[in-house]
Amino acid sequence: MVGQRGLKILLVWAWIIDLAVCQTTATTLPPSISNQSSLTTTSVTNQTVSQANTTVPPPQCSYNVTPIKFGFQFNITSSAAGDYTITVNEEGQSTISLQLSDQTDSHEIKHLKPCTEYEHHVTFTVGPDKINCNNSDGHKTKTSQMNKTDIKDSSSCKPGYVCYQSDWNIGSSQSTPNNIPAHQCDEKTFCVKPGSNDICSDFTTSFTCGKFSFTESITVDFLDETTINQPIPTELPAKINPELPPNCKNLSIDYTCQENLNPAEQKKLSELEPYTDYSCTGLIKNNSVPIKVTTAIKFNIDCELTITNTKSSTTNTSIELRWNTASQKCRNVLSNLKKLSYECSCRPTDSNQQTTGKTLGETNGGRCKISGLKPYTDYTCDIQPTYNNKKVNKQHEVKLKTDPGRPDQVTKLNVGFPEHNVIKVTCDRAKNLNGPEERYIMRLRYAGGTDVVPLQNVPKCNTEFKDLSYLTKYTVEVTVFNGIFESEPMRKDVSILYNDKVVIGFLVFLIIITFVASLGIVLYLYKNPRDDLMLQSTAIYVNARPFLRHHEETK
Repeated sequence: MVGQRGLKILLVWAWIIDLAVCQTTATTLPPSISNQSSLTTTSVTNQTVSQANTTVPPPQCSYNVTPIKFGFQFNITSSAAGDYTITVNEEGQSTISLQLSDQTDSHEIKHLKPCTEYEHHVTFTVGPDKINCNNSDGHKTKTSQMNKTDIKDSSSCKPGYVCYQSDWNIGSSQSTPNNIPAHQCDEKTFCVKPGSNDICSDFTTSFTCGKFSFTESITVDFLDETTINQPIPTELPAKINPELPPNCKNLSIDYTCQENLNPAEQKKLSELEPYTDYSCTGLIKNNSVPIKVTTAIKFNIDCELTITNTKSSTTNTSIELRWNTASQKCRNVLSNLKKLSYECSCRPTDSNQQTTGKTLGETNGGRCKISGLKPYTDYTCDIQPTYNNKKVNKQHEVKLKTDPGRPDQVTKLNVGFPEHNVIKVTCDRAKNLNGPEERYIMRLRYAGGTDVVPLQNVPKCNTEFKDLSYLTKYTVEVTVFNGIFESEPMRKDVSILYNDKVVIGFLVFLIIITFVASLGIVLYLYKNPRDDLMLQSTAIYVNARPFLRHHEETK
């Protein structure tokens, strides 16, 4: 059959030849006949082209499909040359497409899935148009069943896997004990990786299309050391319990570890310490014969220490702490941790100034004494565990109050005399009371030490001692009492000399007597001038004492 395009070309050439003949005839015929012939030819030519355009059918295309080994064979029945496209697809899967530049008798598409129904189509392209080729059997065909001989063992494709090779697409046809999915190793090879339970046992792979199977013995060589689950140890003594294939009765792992900061030193699990970064690898042995090395695992064991049963005792200048240390993760080695120590310190609640103490370690605990503290002061004390001189875990906090102590002395003791036989005492309050109360005790004593009046216990340092004796020395003594302790006394000596009113009266009386006596002598001399000399020798002289201070303070 001739294509539509070829038919058009033949019609055009026929029209050109016919036109040339008509022109030749027109030159030999009379004009009337020539014109008539030309019109007739043109009419016939137009009619022929019109009939060609409307009556020539499009090229026809058909094909049939035959299942063959590993796929399908397509036979295209068409006399037209051109571009053909064969497409094959499984429902829900990708499409396989084959492009043909010309039509030939048969074409094969292989590496399909066995026992699987595929949908297929063939299209023929003519210019901008695409013609679907017909198939009398429909557009769905099922591939044939495979045989056991269609599959070959190919375990070398991927070590540690069970692999099979075939020209069939067997990726979804394999059935394994635990439904392990198949992985494609190359274009024609699919592999499955035996699980841990399959090692040291027989592994059977079944093929659903054909209902046959292959059984292979899985040796320890299939063991992938990178897949071994090695739980990180969290307690001391350290233990690593790897999850080995349960069917391999002779497998074991010996671990050696190294400290990250000291990689040259190898340690056993039983020698590991807490709060240290380690990297451990295991030597896998089969019947005591080394076969592989595990991947390294890294860890640092935190004991999670807890300070418990804290006991404390206090004085007015020190605090002593005692405690026990507990650890769930390191309970079996806690008493042997030589690098475990503690730091203790106390700070006033209203200050950040710390006072540290000397710590002594004890079995599963410790004790510490902090000295140089202030009496009757609230303190917050911290117990900080350390390992190898590094702080570990959270510090334990204890709130305590030191015992009362002796108050400080009063300052600026002042003594005054509001009256001649009255002493007034004042002072500034003590800087540190070191106790719960503030009372001032004032004593007045004779110089010899005997109390003159009962002591005065007052809330403020301000009092008076009245009706005191003249010409007497006293000692004023003031202390502060905090409810428990009395401070060192502050003392001051004072004197009351005489009663100024009596002295003044006596002087007045003496002046009067002297005046009267002098007046008598003058009168006598006036009457008895002869006795002048005798009077001179017996004259009375009155010497008055100078006016003295009434009070004198002796220090």
